Amino acid sequence: MNFREREVDIYHLPLPTDATLLHPEKALIVFDGSYGSLDLGALCYIQRSSKRRKNSNQGKYFGCQVNHLSLTESRVEIIREVISLFSQQVTIGRKRIGTVYTNAQAFIKFMDWADANKHTEALNDRKTASNAFKSFVAHLHEQVNRNLIARNQGANTQNRVLNFLNDFLGVQDIHRGINLLRRNINSIENTEPPSDNEQAKVLSLCETLFNGLAELVIDQREFPFCLRMPKYLDWSSPDLWIFPIIRWCIPPHAIPNRAQSGQPNWAYDFANGRLAREDEIEHHYSVPVTYRGLSSTYRHSAAKNAIRIAKAKISEANSNRNHWARREAAMLAHNAFVQLFVATTGLNFSVVAELPWSGDYLLTPTRQGFRAAKWRAGGRIVSIEISVDFLPTFKRYIQLRAHLLGDIKFEYLFLSFGVNANGCPKKIHPKVLDGFYVTLGNIDPTIEPILGRRWRAGKGDWLLRMKDISTTSDLLQNSPETVTKHYSAGSIITATSELTTFFNRVSDAALRGVVLAKGEC
Repeated sequence: MNFREREVDIYHLPLPTDATLLHPEKALIVFDGSYGSLDLGALCYIQRSSKRRKNSNQGKYFGCQVNHLSLTESRVEIIREVISLFSQQVTIGRKRIGTVYTNAQAFIKFMDWADANKHTEALNDRKTASNAFKSFVAHLHEQVNRNLIARNQGANTQNRVLNFLNDFLGVQDIHRGINLLRRNINSIENTEPPSDNEQAKVLSLCETLFNGLAELVIDQREFPFCLRMPKYLDWSSPDLWIFPIIRWCIPPHAIPNRAQSGQPNWAYDFANGRLAREDEIEHHYSVPVTYRGLSSTYRHSAAKNAIRIAKAKISEANSNRNHWARREAAMLAHNAFVQLFVATTGLNFSVVAELPWSGDYLLTPTRQGFRAAKWRAGGRIVSIEISVDFLPTFKRYIQLRAHLLGDIKFEYLFLSFGVNANGCPKKIHPKVLDGFYVTLGNIDPTIEPILGRRWRAGKGDWLLRMKDISTTSDLLQNSPETVTKHYSAGSIITATSELTTFFNRVSDAALRGVVLAKGEC
């Protein structure tokens, strides 16, 4: 097939109210919030490459390769309407951008199948759409039967396509007479909550990083700065010293291997939080052949120069409120708070990323030990319920956010500034916590990442142990049935604890029996 490149026009969803798609066949849609981009314009061509080119994060986007001779005018008008529909679902339908992105992915999958299977008129009218959808569902059935996809995966794709077709055609019965895939609720496993020990390690590290780094940037503390790390790490000294350089810290377990890291930074004494002396580090510097006769002098001079440069870097960072190292420390504190926020609220990350913010909020009592933080943003009242113990941390984060933004107005509670924390504010990336766990792993190599549903399961498990299912469903914003199905792993932590206690008692009783028997003898 003769596939070639084509020009693309970049549009961000949701579209501005006055936006006009002059050439839908060029439209590459970027879903704001860092969800990614989808080449909906390529669907105007009946023949297009199935290979999706990965778009970079440097502002350059690539469209799918297409057969230019397969451009169809009727499809161009249809895709114009499709893009408009997705935009309206965000702005008018109040659907989350991530939901629309997922639905658009399913739509593209459907159209790829339709154009490859003689259903090129699938969107022309209700009849052609119904025929194409019926064949598509049969295709999904076959994939499930051949174990190529899971039943629930196929059902999810089917339902997203069905909802799109109903919305696009303005009908509700496109599936009439079609044998739909049914989700298998028995295949939905309860999400296993993280153990208390796993949660404690992550949360204690996050609290330490957030509180310490927020103090560094908000209160303008000086480098080197000391973070007092949690006791569970069992370091000989709890101090983690940080410096205004790319490799901002070296924990005790990594200090012996710093020479192999590629960034040893000999001028910085990470163990004692000071600059090294010349005589302590000069042996680390290799001597060029031309200086063989002056090796001692060369090493001393090299060490002295490294310390001079390090001293200048520290002085610069301590005199500049907006130094890059301070901004990166602030963003690390921000990401630590995001993790704490997800853990304490139990909200899905997709919801957290979309939380709007206006600046002013009120705290009102809800139930014992909890408060509702309420604010008005985007013409509506936003409310989240958080524990009383978490309120000081939440308030401190609002200070950190204000420090990061300065005079810039930004509509979301959480934010990102891109690479080096040096761009314009935008919504946080869905993978932000993945990168954050790399940082935690550098400090504690034994840390186990806890992401998404596991935090929600952990909160649900704790609430079920301490409260009741009604309170749990209220706080997790789920029905009692959903809580029971997804977040009540028995609860596995309770079950493990009870079994351990039981077997310990059996063991103790057995030992007592042995002792008594020996005494009787």
